[in-house]
Amino acid sequence: MLTRCAAALLLAGLCGPAHAQAQAQDRDQEQTVTVQLVRSIAQAPYYIAVDKGYFAQEGIKLQSGIVRSALDTIAPMASGRLDVGIGAATAGFFNAAHQGFDLRVVAAMGVQGPVMATQPLIRKALWDAGTIRSAKDFPSHRIAINAPGDITEYFLTLMARKYHLHFKALNVVPLGFAEQFVAFKNGAIDAGFLPEPLSTTARMAGVAALDTADDGVGTGTITTFVFFGTKFMQEKPKAALGFLRALVRGAHDAQGSYLKDPAIATSIAKQTDLKVAAIENATPYAIDPNLDIAKFADQLRDQETVHHEHGELNYQGQLSFKKVIDASLVHEAAVSLK
Repeated sequence: MLTRCAAALLLAGLCGPAHAQAQAQDRDQEQTVTVQLVRSIAQAPYYIAVDKGYFAQEGIKLQSGIVRSALDTIAPMASGRLDVGIGAATAGFFNAAHQGFDLRVVAAMGVQGPVMATQPLIRKALWDAGTIRSAKDFPSHRIAINAPGDITEYFLTLMARKYHLHFKALNVVPLGFAEQFVAFKNGAIDAGFLPEPLSTTARMAGVAALDTADDGVGTGTITTFVFFGTKFMQEKPKAALGFLRALVRGAHDAQGSYLKDPAIATSIAKQTDLKVAAIENATPYAIDPNLDIAKFADQLRDQETVHHEHGELNYQGQLSFKKVIDASLVHEAAVSLK
């Protein structure tokens, strides 16, 4: 009997610490959140939350990366390889939602201000020469969008509507934001869209001018969303809520002229590898203080309508937004912070 007890105690002594370590590793893994986002100050609440330690205070460790478009996050989120995506609601997202992919829109991010934050830009030489003075002059010119079916295509459509132009009659060139900057410089494109602060950077460099005739098109339109994979929501509910709590705290700090705050501007510049001056002089996106996605369902519906008009959706009619938008977690996060 004594031998058995001794053996049991020895086994407990050997396995106890290892078991405790395994449990600690499991807990740590549960709070690791993988994130991919498009580089833009539309994500200001995220950058602020990172800098101020709001995620860390929720016990969350971030593994983050940069993507060209939110379209690149859909497949990994749906398969559970990615927890969170931050970017625009592309046509690809609507198609994926219709096919039943396991992801949801859970929170709102950047909203266009009085001057478009995703700004319509004209190549400086053409602007100075008076060749292009508004979207009315776009036909026969090369107009860049970030990617087919994304928010820049939507804004170009709104501008075309203003002048009774048909989107499909325009010479549209898909080109990533970083490539657009170079293309303006070498004359490869005549007009395009850059999110802030890249827009301000291009204007400061003298390669592009703001299309002031159209800078109010799209005011109040949401450009950026937070997407969660449903596997993440189901398997890591504490981390999912904690992530949104941290984001909402960041949103509370991203009000008014928040880019003029030297600490915020410096932090965003560091995280995006952009110049502080470009951040400080950029047009800030409006941020709903509670990131309430439920307020923007009608705008999401209009974007779906445009994608239908362009033949980019593989289904007819409208999505049931009950399967697309889930505002419950961000509402819970906002209430828990009061």
